[in-house]
Amino acid sequence: MIGNSLITADASSLATKLSNVFKEIQPFVYILCAAAVVVLGVMLIAGGEKGREKAKSWAPAILIGSLCISGAVTIGKWISDTFTF
Repeated sequence: MIGNSLITADASSLATKLSNVFKEIQPFVYILCAAAVVVLGVMLIAGGEKGREKAKSWAPAILIGSLCISGAVTIGKWISDTFTF
C-alpha cells in the first residue's frame, strides 16, 4: 500500500514538473518560430534555386515542430487528466 502511494506521488510530481517546464519554454518557441520564418523568407528571396528548395523542404518540419511544442502543455494536461497515475 505504501509503495503504490509513493509511485503515484512521484508520477504526479513528474507530470507537474514537465508541465512547468513546457509552460516556461513555450514563449521562446514563438520567438524561434518567428526567426525561422524570417530565415525561410530570406532563403526564398535571396537564396537562389538551392535556397528555395531548402526553404521548401524545411518549412513542414518547422511547422510540425512548432505545433508539437506549442501543444505539449495542452496534450500533457489532457493525458494527466485522462489517465490517473
